Amino acid sequence: MRHYEKDGSYTEITYYDANHNYTDSKNATHCIIREYSSTGEPLMETYGICNAQKVIEDKS
Repeated sequence: MRHYEKDGSYTEITYYDANHNYTDSKNATHCIIREYSSTGEPLMETYGICNAQKVIEDKS
């Protein structure tokens, strides 16, 4: 998923399931969030936990 800003920069979120496979946001347990400049240069990358209850259930 990409979200564009007025200046052309954008944020990209890639969602993964508990087995590190690509998935949609509803089934994700974690994600990688990347920010890019308007020229496509990577600016920042971070990791996020999604659907925390699902993470707990998958570990049971």
